[in-house]
Amino acid sequence: MAPIPPAPVKPGVEQHGPPPDGFVPPRRRPEQALYCSVCGTDNELDRRLCRSCGAVLPSATADRQPWWRRIFRGSTAPAAGDRPGQRRRAQARRGRRAIRAAIGLALLGAVAVLAFPARGAVVSAYHKVADRFSTGYERVTAVSAQASTSAKGHEANKAIDGVKSTAWAEGVPGRGTNQWLTIRLGGKADLAQIGIIPGASDNEQAFRATSRPREILLRFSNRTEQTIKLRDEPTFQTFGVSATGVDSVRLDVLSAFPGQTRLDQTSIAEVEFYVKK
Repeated sequence: MAPIPPAPVKPGVEQHGPPPDGFVPPRRRPEQALYCSVCGTDNELDRRLCRSCGAVLPSATADRQPWWRRIFRGSTAPAAGDRPGQRRRAQARRGRRAIRAAIGLALLGAVAVLAFPARGAVVSAYHKVADRFSTGYERVTAVSAQASTSAKGHEANKAIDGVKSTAWAEGVPGRGTNQWLTIRLGGKADLAQIGIIPGASDNEQAFRATSRPREILLRFSNRTEQTIKLRDEPTFQTFGVSATGVDSVRLDVLSAFPGQTRLDQTSIAEVEFYVKK
């Protein structure tokens, strides 16, 4: 008896064996999906970040807000696929950048003010405002100054111009013993403190170049006196005083520290007066 031939195979149909162990059928690509240009992963339409690599998806950039609104916007509920922690850190970084920019502008403005030709008046106005916020004392305005002698370019009013790099300097040979500087105030005041920057400047090199007062006798217009001793430092030094009803003060140089150059002119860079608030 002849063997029965196998059933004919229909053309165009491939025959496959059973799937291997552990085989997972490939995921069918959705008809509409957000394609990640970084890793190639398909994402759902409502996602903002790639579910595989975390990159920003195209639709997330379409409604990007201006920088100022992103910095100052209020808190909102996170959208699907959003990462609130990462977003908050980004907002904090933008806020810090904005603060640093504001501080930089303020510093540039301060430099511009100090470079301005009328910086003396500006600095003096700044002191008036700052002193009102200081604890316990308020500055008294000095309106004029006279001196026994003055070196050229170092007149008496240099000691009350509000600029620490200018100074009154006496104009006689020696260290200026018994030379004096008289400062008149804007009206009568009960002085409680006096501040002095000795020397030609608060700059260390300029300060050491010429002689600086060591002892000064304060003669108040109410006929009281007080002797003060200064440190040999280019700093603003304050001294407590008690002089009521005073409208002028005379500063007599009793002794001085020697300078490092032959230009031995005793100088005072700045003098200020204060009353108690």
